[in-house]
Amino acid sequence: MTITKRLRILLITMMLALVAVGTMGVVQMRTLAGHTAFLNANIIPSVVEIDKLAKEFAILRSMVLRHFLSDDDKQMTAFEDDIRKQKELLNKTIQHYADNLISDDTDKALILAGQAKLKEFMAMIDEPIALSRAQQVDKAKAIYEKHRPQITATTAALDEHIAYNLKLADEYANTRASETFQTGLWLLVGTILTAIAIGLYLGIGTYRQVVGALSGIKTTVGEIAETLDFTRRVDAKAKDEVGDTGRALNTLLDQV
Repeated sequence: MTITKRLRILLITMMLALVAVGTMGVVQMRTLAGHTAFLNANIIPSVVEIDKLAKEFAILRSMVLRHFLSDDDKQMTAFEDDIRKQKELLNKTIQHYADNLISDDTDKALILAGQAKLKEFMAMIDEPIALSRAQQVDKAKAIYEKHRPQITATTAALDEHIAYNLKLADEYANTRASETFQTGLWLLVGTILTAIAIGLYLGIGTYRQVVGALSGIKTTVGEIAETLDFTRRVDAKAKDEVGDTGRALNTLLDQV
């Protein structure tokens, strides 16, 4: 291989290495940007929305209990109107989450489970509210307390969903970001080491080729100068620029 070809390959290798490093940097930055965008656009709003849902559920429960404590007809009517609106708000919040904020299959299963439990609760409170309206508060409270495990299970389902979304947030903010960094780092190191290995191989090979051949020419020319023996010839078997120079020198000596 000629010196020109070796130098050309060396230059191309270095350029390709630079391009590869730059490309990997852009890819890793885009990956991290994608994780951050998903975190900001989906996961964080999901945490906020489920927390909002839990608070709305707590407000609905308090409205029911306040209805039990009231014996004023107008006040009961106002509470019933507020309870109806609160049910609508809960259904709207759940639907918004299901339509816009689901992250994966687990997230979907959790919101559907929470939705089912909330619907059961909203259907259950109709009877005790009617009894409370009829001034049968003790019966209303008894029915409500009978479903206490259901209420506790609904609260636990919402808490579980919040915990899952927080886990996802931590995964995207820390775990996936760390994995992306580690992957990019290893690819970067691998590319650089490969380029260095190729560069050393070609550089040392070219150095030895040039220095060795020039040393032979120098020795031969020196011997000719000392002995005036123009029958000596340079070993010019190499098929490169230095070999061409040696063959040209031999041709010149043939004409002396």
